[in-house]
Amino acid sequence: KRYIKRRLITDDHISLRLLYAEMKYDGMDPPSVSTISNWLDELGVGHAPVAPHPFLNAKQKQKRVDFCIQHEDKTEEFWDKCVFSDESPFNTNEFVPNEHGYYDINADEKVKRQKTSRPRVKHPKYIMVWGCFCASGVGRLKIFDKNVNAEEHIDTLEHYYKPSLKDFDIPTEQCILVEDKAPAHNSKKAKNYRAGADIQILEWPGNSPDLNPIENIWSILKTMVALRIKPGAIITVDELWKIVQDEWY
Repeated sequence: KRYIKRRLITDDHISLRLLYAEMKYDGMDPPSVSTISNWLDELGVGHAPVAPHPFLNAKQKQKRVDFCIQHEDKTEEFWDKCVFSDESPFNTNEFVPNEHGYYDINADEKVKRQKTSRPRVKHPKYIMVWGCFCASGVGRLKIFDKNVNAEEHIDTLEHYYKPSLKDFDIPTEQCILVEDKAPAHNSKKAKNYRAGADIQILEWPGNSPDLNPIENIWSILKTMVALRIKPGAIITVDELWKIVQDEWY
């Protein structure tokens, strides 16, 4: 324990596994990583995995502050005009649940393997889906059969975003499109199209945290999709797309 305490003074970002490895390298007989974790608790040392975050310079930090000041007093009426949109990937292996297999402890190894394994597609297929929503409800969905580039994004705005606004019965010029600064969204072609189509956007500061509430919608949708798929089932892309649409609408 004394060794651990001294080591943390020189490096307070060392991982538990590396700490274990160093103790072993130094000729000690270290306990397990979980025991080291318990020792840290006894020593009153809190510990958790270090979460990476984007590096921000002073200019980027100031832009974040300015954005918050600019929008902190926006009314509910303003946010009701916002249409939140984004793309999200869905793959056919994503919805295979983490299961437990149960077996008689006296069973032979073959039986144990049968109870604790299941088939899994090595190279799962995936689809990229675009969607949007606002205070009036959810908009239309689009499935991409290739990477999203500027041309694909413009097609999405023309044939899925604008029709969604008609479904909401809201004029395009009154809406504010909320999307991230992905290359396809931020391209010169996309900017020119939006300007010509009277599409307003909410200007996020660069290197921003993803605060778009559609991320919560994607999370809920993926949970609902998972509940529709039987444990151990292997589904096709067409079946996945149908389930996604059923749960979205």
